[in-house]
Amino acid sequence: MTGTGFAMGWGIAMNASQVTPLALVALATLSSALGCTAPAPTDLDSNPFLAGGQEGKEDSGYINAGAVEVHLDLEADVTAADHRIFAAPAELTLYAMMNLLRQAELHVEILPEDTTPDLVEWRVDGEWLNRAQAEALDPSQLRHFRISGVEAIVYRNLDVAVGDVYRPVVPMNPYTVLADGGTDCSRDKDRGFLSGYYWWEWRPELPDCDLPTQEMTLTVTEVLPQNPPSYPEYDQLWADDQLDVVVVFGRVDHGPIETDSAWRSITKMVRWLEEGGFTETDDAPLGRRFTKASPDGALTSVVDVYGPDLYEHVADDRNFHNWQRAVSEHEVILYNGHSELGGGSAFTRVDYPDFYQVFHLSNCLGYEYYRDPIIEGKGGFAAVDVVSNIQPTNAQMGLTVTNTILAELVRGFENGGTVSWQDILGAVVGRITNFRFGVSAARGNCFSPDGDLCGDAPAPSTEELRFESTGPMSIEDAGEITSTLEAREPDTRVGRLTLEFDIRHTFMADLEITLEHDGIRETILEPGNPPSGNLVTDGDRLHGSIDVSRFYGMAALGDWTLRVADHFAGDEGTLERWAVVVTPR
Repeated sequence: MTGTGFAMGWGIAMNASQVTPLALVALATLSSALGCTAPAPTDLDSNPFLAGGQEGKEDSGYINAGAVEVHLDLEADVTAADHRIFAAPAELTLYAMMNLLRQAELHVEILPEDTTPDLVEWRVDGEWLNRAQAEALDPSQLRHFRISGVEAIVYRNLDVAVGDVYRPVVPMNPYTVLADGGTDCSRDKDRGFLSGYYWWEWRPELPDCDLPTQEMTLTVTEVLPQNPPSYPEYDQLWADDQLDVVVVFGRVDHGPIETDSAWRSITKMVRWLEEGGFTETDDAPLGRRFTKASPDGALTSVVDVYGPDLYEHVADDRNFHNWQRAVSEHEVILYNGHSELGGGSAFTRVDYPDFYQVFHLSNCLGYEYYRDPIIEGKGGFAAVDVVSNIQPTNAQMGLTVTNTILAELVRGFENGGTVSWQDILGAVVGRITNFRFGVSAARGNCFSPDGDLCGDAPAPSTEELRFESTGPMSIEDAGEITSTLEAREPDTRVGRLTLEFDIRHTFMADLEITLEHDGIRETILEPGNPPSGNLVTDGDRLHGSIDVSRFYGMAALGDWTLRVADHFAGDEGTLERWAVVVTPR
């Protein structure tokens, strides 16, 4: 989380999926000023615990029936002071995110998680350079960049396809928008706020906005498959015959905590719980506690409710111990509060328990901003599911969504696990009439009411995977050869990819070498150019390795093809061996 406003899930620094959020120091009072607004939904006030619920599992999603998860290649120009140039691409992408979110016909939330400086490549004199190579240059040469494999959500466009291009309008220098254009590119005229968070109010379409801008190019390189029917891991929730839930209501207003409007939400939730069969007890360790036995008396649901006096916001260091207790002691954590534009440390600093948990985040910015820190803190996808929003959500909508999710989880907990994540989200959509909430980390869930979906299948590998050729191939004079390796790792995504090869040729400057996977081709060596990375030329031999960031985040499964082309007559050689080495994400 870097830069002026980026607790980005940019760690979330462009996912997470390396979670190194671009550090954003947010004010506790910031989020109210952000004006998290949403279209008026139709059914916010009826009690979810009294609804009939959704049975069955004949459904599908990402999990989000109105959105598609994709990978993008992102490319643009950027200017910045020398000491800021490596962080500037991530900052610039914030402006692209907000520009796209405000386009009614298209909503793409860029996950600031894959934009760490190490994942940015710079084009200089016709070549793409990694960070180590770029740091050896004068910063004034770094003006055009790209980031490959960026995760994003396309909303309201289920027909999105590989090759589709989006062109959000962004400034040239993300750090000088206020100095160069004043407040004319924003509806908010508070210079103090805009000095740190101009990207949130970025509106280049305003008539008085004459700041120099550009179109960033975002190209879809992969459309992730829809998630099959998936369920919360009810068998793990049943292990002690008790469902332990905490609902945390953060501060909403700027006045005294005692009169904050969050208390009105708590009052409504308490009423809904009691109408739904819950009874308040007097043994709450913190806040208020409500319990409910299942119809057969075998299971118990326990719901603790925290007010803003116990945890004010995600940057509330004074009460962080209460947040730590909430996370340590509960299987389901439902957070209703401001995201502080990703600026809090709640999800990155907390120690996560080993048992399976469900997190729900309902705030101004969700999805990648706090999804990735949770997944990283939990050590991967196996022990967590995360429900979060892909568009800003106000407090009223958040209360309804929280209670709907809780009511459906309790229903599934009490009724043999027949309520899937698709059912839960269907109930949410029925109340708020939009698809802004989805579930992450549930694709590999094992539970189903019909039995274990995972069976004896091995867990996805976290170890380095190596795919290697079996023998040499001749490179004919002025010819081209291709060699293909097949990866059979269905659950593995590329975190780091290293290409190794050993080639002998009587004139190396003749050669062009490319690596291709899943429709993406990356040039490793161009004719006449010196090799990069850890590749070494010894006379007529080129050998060693090079890290290729282009395939970050892509599925490792499938064919990897190395192409070696001899573009000029008079020389020939041999591809002795080559290998692809994948470190899973």
